[in-house]
Amino acid sequence: MAQCFFFTVYYITLMAWSFSYFFDSFKDPLPWMKGATTLAEINDKVNALKKSDKEIKSGDLWNPDYFYKNTLNRSDSITDAGAPQGFLVFCLFLSYVYAYFSAWKGIKSTGKMVWVTCTLPYFILTVLVIKGLTLEGSGKGLEKLFIPDWSKLADIEIWKNAAVQILFSSSVSFGPLIYYATARKENEKIMKASFWIPVANSLTSLYAAITVFLFLGHVSHVTGKSIDQVSESGMDLAFVAYPGLLGTLDGANVWAVIFFMMLVTLGVDSVFATVDFF
Repeated sequence: MAQCFFFTVYYITLMAWSFSYFFDSFKDPLPWMKGATTLAEINDKVNALKKSDKEIKSGDLWNPDYFYKNTLNRSDSITDAGAPQGFLVFCLFLSYVYAYFSAWKGIKSTGKMVWVTCTLPYFILTVLVIKGLTLEGSGKGLEKLFIPDWSKLADIEIWKNAAVQILFSSSVSFGPLIYYATARKENEKIMKASFWIPVANSLTSLYAAITVFLFLGHVSHVTGKSIDQVSESGMDLAFVAYPGLLGTLDGANVWAVIFFMMLVTLGVDSVFATVDFF
């Protein structure tokens, strides 16, 4: 019960941040971009930096502090909590409302919602993949993703992280999974589901990784830096690097709206089971 509570709070917070960026995506120019606001301007800025022999950093193209300073208004110390951020409080409230009404009639609600929340992200990922394949340098990103560094296989930390990820994302022994299992028919066999759900989960992760690395390859091509130098992970990937990557594209507002709509959808898809469980 306690684990489900903290899981819900965590994902609701991510949804609130995604809602904030979703609304920001309608602003022109995108507020997290730095100076250059169109692909032509960004290319001109990169060319100027190259001519001056200055090292090109992602911070030269977009504002890496926008998430922490503008969106979160993060204080310098954990002891300095600061005042609530009004717009984020609204986004948090909106996230709770969205999650509640996704599950307010129990399985009847979630059974219908899952058709939207599970299929829409795949559609959006496909749109982003198609767009990514049209970008210069995207092949470099795919090479980085699919050509393995065999030396990493000897790193026990890699195996530990992989095991933690697959167990967490598969929700093994998780309360909501057990709760929904009670709705299955008595004679329904679970072996197929037990096999195919982790497989589908891993393939989805791979599909999402392809999307990310296509765009990372493009930025690597534009800036002349290696993918390791332009890539991020965790929160910085979703709320710093990826918004900046999208801002380098023509029609950046459209791509940003699509991306953060997907994050909101994935968030509610992850959390409504625990809301229903409570």
